Amino acid sequence: MAAFRQIPPFDQKLCNCVTKWRLFAAGGDRHLSKTNQNRVQANEELCAIDHLQYYPLNSERECMMKTVSNTRINAPAETVFLWLEDTDRLRQWLPNIIEDEALIETPNKVGSKFRQVYLERDKKMEMFGEITEYVANERLRVDITGEMFDLDVEYILAAPAHEITDLTQKTIIKFKGAMKFIAPLFGFFAKFSSNNPQDESHQKLKKLVEHEHKAG
Repeated sequence: MAAFRQIPPFDQKLCNCVTKWRLFAAGGDRHLSKTNQNRVQANEELCAIDHLQYYPLNSERECMMKTVSNTRINAPAETVFLWLEDTDRLRQWLPNIIEDEALIETPNKVGSKFRQVYLERDKKMEMFGEITEYVANERLRVDITGEMFDLDVEYILAAPAHEITDLTQKTIIKFKGAMKFIAPLFGFFAKFSSNNPQDESHQKLKKLVEHEHKAG
């Protein structure tokens, strides 16, 4: 059974789906079965809908998905940044987080480690993270590791005008275990869903930051 990796192209207008009818296995190559050919064709159709590229790959390798959200917030960058790194503020807008614990703190922030617990469908999910990039009021990047998937989350702040901040969040999800077999479905269902958790959390963040800024 072939798994599929999905990679958003740099230019979504150029969605060149590549169908590979051969898999390379130890000792040589073999043709895909008719069933797996149908799977490849089905994923090509998803690509046409979602602007995602799907490639067959060995089940031992990882599957990745990338998301990007952009939000304009009517507040200075230093106020927005505070809501990204302050534990008490973070828990007010980040979905389903119930615990956020600092494990190691470094003077320049990079290398600092933390533990977070999320509540998903009445089940606790523990994840461990590390700050990999930190520029105060400009950029924050963290790597977060969990049992089912890993996250590479990057926040970029830009100030196009006085007391206005454009916040960009780039997230790379690396699926693990059985999750990588259903990874192509995430983009498909997200395309037709009116609820995007990342966009919803950004809108909540925007309201909280702007309220605090106005309150002084």
